[in-house]
Amino acid sequence: MPPLAAALLLLLWAAASSASAASFTCAKPSTCRSAVAYVVPIATTYEQLASRFSPTATLQHLLAANQLPPHTDTSKVIPAKTAVRIPFRCRCAGGVGQSDLEMYTGGRGDDYFMEVVTANNVAAGKYYGWRPLPCSCDKVDGSNVMHLAYVILRTGDNTSEIAAMYGLRESTLLRINNITSSQLLLRQGHILDIPLFQGMGTWSRVHYISTHRERRLDEGDSAVTASKVINIVKVVVPVVTILVYLVTTWCYWKSARNSLSSGANGFMEFSYSDLACATNKFSRDALLGEGKFGAVYKATLKGQVVAVKKIKAEGKLEDFHRELQTVGNTRHENLVDLKGWCGKVRVIDGKTWWKRVIKVELFLVFEFIPNGDLERHLDNSNQVLSWDKRYKIVKGIGSALHYLHHECNPCILHRDIKPGNILLDEYFNAKLGDFGLSMITSKNRATVVTTAVGSVGYMDPQLMKHGVVEFNRKSDVYSFGIVLLKIACTNKSREEVWQMRGGSEQQVQVDGVVDDRLRFFDRTEMERVVVLGLKCSHSEEAQRPSMQDAMKFLEDGQEFPPITQGDDSYGVPCTVNEEAPMMTHGDVSSCYP
Repeated sequence: MPPLAAALLLLLWAAASSASAASFTCAKPSTCRSAVAYVVPIATTYEQLASRFSPTATLQHLLAANQLPPHTDTSKVIPAKTAVRIPFRCRCAGGVGQSDLEMYTGGRGDDYFMEVVTANNVAAGKYYGWRPLPCSCDKVDGSNVMHLAYVILRTGDNTSEIAAMYGLRESTLLRINNITSSQLLLRQGHILDIPLFQGMGTWSRVHYISTHRERRLDEGDSAVTASKVINIVKVVVPVVTILVYLVTTWCYWKSARNSLSSGANGFMEFSYSDLACATNKFSRDALLGEGKFGAVYKATLKGQVVAVKKIKAEGKLEDFHRELQTVGNTRHENLVDLKGWCGKVRVIDGKTWWKRVIKVELFLVFEFIPNGDLERHLDNSNQVLSWDKRYKIVKGIGSALHYLHHECNPCILHRDIKPGNILLDEYFNAKLGDFGLSMITSKNRATVVTTAVGSVGYMDPQLMKHGVVEFNRKSDVYSFGIVLLKIACTNKSREEVWQMRGGSEQQVQVDGVVDDRLRFFDRTEMERVVVLGLKCSHSEEAQRPSMQDAMKFLEDGQEFPPITQGDDSYGVPCTVNEEAPMMTHGDVSSCYP
C-alpha cells in the first residue's frame, strides 16, 4: 500500500472509531453475538427455528440464548405468539452494527406483525423491502452485555413493564434508548435496545482483535518509505516536481475528504463505483425525479431495491451533514429509512499547478418507496384514493410528527410538511421524507430566530414575512393541519372549508366539505380529520394543539385541552440550533427526503 494511502486510511479509521456510543451504535470495531426478540407467528419447534435461521443461529446457540440446558427436548412445540430470542452475529465497523438478519414490520392495530429472515435470503432476491436488524457490541455502564432488539408490536407498551420483564432498571432502559420520559407512548414499529447483563450462559460475547496494531505497523513502514523518497528527491529534480505535485493534490483531497467524513461518523458509507453500477451510471432510465438542487435514482444494491439521492455540490457540507444526522438518527415506521451515504471527492487543476479546485458529489441512499408521493395520488383523476387509505395515511403522518416532536431527544422540527414530501409504500403506509430543511434542537431557547423556510400554501402565516422569524413545533402543526384538509377535501382551501362549516371548527357537518369524488367514508373519522385540520391550521398559534393532543383526538376523540401558551405547553422545550445553516438542496421533495 502506498504510504500516503496508508496514512489516509489510518486517519479515516480513527475518525470512525471516535463516534460516540449511543443506542445500537458501536464505539470501536468488534464482533459479538446479539439477539432479537422474535414472536413466532405459528406453533413451531427449536429444531425448525434452527433450520430456518441457519447458518446464522445454530440449535446450540438458540438453546443458550434462551437460557435452556443442552439436553432440552428440541422437538417440543413452541406455542404461537411466544417470544423467542433469535441469536445472530453483530459486526461493528464504521460506528454502526451490521447484522446477519433482516426484519420487516407491517399491518396495523392488533394485526401488526414482525417477520425476520436471514441476510442470505435477502441477498438472493427472495425478499424485498427488508432492513437489517440494528445491533451493537458496546459495553453498558462498563459491563459486557448482550444487546437484544425488542420491536414494539402494540401501541402504548409501558417501558416499566418491559424493563421489569428483562430485569432492568427503567432509568437504564430510558437512557440507553434516548427516551426522555416513561410517560411517552411507544408506537408500533419502535425498536428498543435491551441490554441483558445476566443469563448469557455459554452464549457469551466474543470480541475479535482489531487490525489497529497492523495499521500502526503500516504507518511505521510508511514513515520509512517517505524518508527514502525525500532523500531521492534531493538528488533527482524531476522526481521532486512530480512528488510536490502529488503531495499537494493529496493534501487537497485529504482536507476535503476529512471535512466530508467528519459529520458522517456512525453511518454506512457506500462506494461511488457501486452506486454508479447500480444506476447504470445515473442514466435517465433510472431517474425517479429531479429538482433544481438534485435528483433521485432507482437502484439495486445487493439484491435490494433502494433510492439514491444525488445532491449537487452547490450547498455547504454542513447542510449535507445535518440532513444525514437528522434522518440517520431517527427510527420510526412512518419515516423514510436511511441506508447510508456516499461522497466522491475530486481534485481538479486550477489556474496554476499549485492551486486546486475541489469538486464534491454527495449521495444519500434510502429505502425504495414504490407508490410515490401523496400529492400524485390526491391529484389523480383516473383513480380516486379511498377513504380507508386516506385515514391510514393521516394517522401515519401524525405518528411520525409525534415521534419527531415528543420522542426524539433533542426533538426535530421538519419545517416542510406537504403532500409532496409524504411517500406511500406498497400497503399505502405513509413515510415522511425530505428532511433537507429540518432542524435539530438546541438546549437554550424555546424558539429560534432564523430565516423563514418551507413551501407556500403549507407554511405557517406567522412565518410568511421578510427577515428573521421565530420557529417552533406549532409551525409544523400548522402545516400538518393544511395537509389534513388537503387529504379530506382535496381541492378546497381552508377558507372554503371554514365557510362551509359556518365559521366553526366544532360544528358536526361534513356534507359538501369532503372531496366530491369520495362516495364512501366513515363520517366519524372524516369529522375528526376536518376538525383537527382546522384546529391545527388556526392562524393563532396558541390555538393549535400539540401533536400529543392531536393524536389523542384523532384516535380516541378526546377533547382538546384549554388554549396553550407558547411552546412550553409541549413539555420539554423544542428549539432549533441557530448555528446550523439552512438547507439549500431540499427541493427534490416530490421523490425522496
